[in-house]
Amino acid sequence: MQSKVQALVAAVQTACKNGSALLLVEAAARSNEEEETAAACLSKALGDVQGCSCIHWDDLRTLYPSAEEDPYAATCAMIIRRALATPLREVLKVFVADCDHTLWDGAVAEDGVQGLGLSGPHLDLQQKLAKLQQSGRLICLASRNACDADVLRVFEERGSECLIKKEQLVAWEVHLGPKPQSLRRLSEMLNLNLKNFVFLDDNPFEIEAVKTQLPEVLALQVPAQPQAFMELLQHSWALDPWGGAPTTKEDGQRTELYRQNAERRAERLKHTSLETFLKSVQVEVEVREPYPSETPRLSQLSQRTNQFNTNSSKFRFSEERVQSWAAGDDRFIMATQVVDKFGDYGLVAAAFCTRAQDMLVIDCLAMSCRVLFRGVEQSLLRRLAELAVSEGRSSVSIPFHVSGRNDLARGFLSRVKV
Repeated sequence: MQSKVQALVAAVQTACKNGSALLLVEAAARSNEEEETAAACLSKALGDVQGCSCIHWDDLRTLYPSAEEDPYAATCAMIIRRALATPLREVLKVFVADCDHTLWDGAVAEDGVQGLGLSGPHLDLQQKLAKLQQSGRLICLASRNACDADVLRVFEERGSECLIKKEQLVAWEVHLGPKPQSLRRLSEMLNLNLKNFVFLDDNPFEIEAVKTQLPEVLALQVPAQPQAFMELLQHSWALDPWGGAPTTKEDGQRTELYRQNAERRAERLKHTSLETFLKSVQVEVEVREPYPSETPRLSQLSQRTNQFNTNSSKFRFSEERVQSWAAGDDRFIMATQVVDKFGDYGLVAAAFCTRAQDMLVIDCLAMSCRVLFRGVEQSLLRRLAELAVSEGRSSVSIPFHVSGRNDLARGFLSRVKV
């Protein structure tokens, strides 16, 4: 049994390393101590594998009680369908939670920080939000309290009891104004569409206001009854933190990256021209060969970047293909990292290139839109042109394939001086 577990772990690690996302479902109860031991070993070994999620028999019985009678059919089909609902999870990027009677039991203004209840489904919701943040989603607060300091004191004075930490929050709107207004402000601050938002609140008036004024937001009412609250958490697919593709360093830093971007937008408003703004934020662009540890991020750039991607219809790189491309005699990859006075943007652009006789071909140029109008694309292209000249090549070619979504890339190429 142990050898089978080791073989399965190795297969899962290989698959996830190559860009796959896996769901393992334990479809029947364990019948003996050997199976119990094997299941425990498997769970421990796969716990840190990015892109892999495990659903155990006990989880199935809790989520869908019919599993007791029908372990192999409808229940497993439902849980697999739930895990495969990736389009929903990709669209939902921002989770905005009310505080009083939602993240904790009680109200700060009435019960004080020490009088709040931090247990039961309130903590379970915090745990879900924490896992969502760790998988790259953004967590915000929207609370009707007179002062944000009162709300933040909960995370500071009772931080050891909270499962969502203050540093995991990207932004908060704490005031006595309406919740639709708070959501609009957060949307503007983060530069994300409201269709990417989930809103949780215990107050039916607030939920109805959001549904009426902002129908694109997914609004979930938190029930007052603990059992109903638990059922909401168990059966709301939108709150599932199950893994998709393996996460990267940039995913883990997404909260901090969005905080920095909010500071950059505030700085931009102080300047009348883009030139003076870029000078003030001290943008530094480094173009270099990527490190082996950056393979997941290179794969992610090729697969998720659509607007500034010269060839997304043909080149979507798994991690294995990234490694193969970099190892080729006539092929190489050039990566770009950007920093400014607010922080590190991370790895934001990549060029997958081929040396073809006297020509350098940029088969795929992909860049995150977060660094548009920073001179990044020009720096990367200039570095590749310099490399071509140093190798004695007469030209640089950039094949462009229209995808219907990459007008930004086409616009840039049309402005490049020959």
